[in-house]
Amino acid sequence: MTPLISICLPNLNSYPFLKLRMESIFGQTFSDWELIVSDNYSTDGAWEYFNRYKSDGRICLYQNRRAGMYANWNECIRRAQGKYVYMAPSDDTASADCLEKLVEPLEKHSELSLAVC
Repeated sequence: MTPLISICLPNLNSYPFLKLRMESIFGQTFSDWELIVSDNYSTDGAWEYFNRYKSDGRICLYQNRRAGMYANWNECIRRAQGKYVYMAPSDDTASADCLEKLVEPLEKHSELSLAVC
């Protein structure tokens, strides 16, 4: 089943931030999502950290050659299956109701094409 939201998490050597980032994703009140992780061959243990989630069917893990930050963001978006895309930088977090608050106006008002927080 296609998720409503694709959470795109581009990453390169952000291991120190990943525990809080992943907790903020798993703690979302809105649950119809997939997580796309695009890692640029991290050398700090980040890839090994992500692999602990590989059995979760909502999560897709990919490693891509280093071609710059925006190329990695684009790789995430290319793989996204959801109706909406939420960019989730690896060194950030989100409140538990973030996705819920972003998707509500988009679903209510078809003329909208972007929601930000």
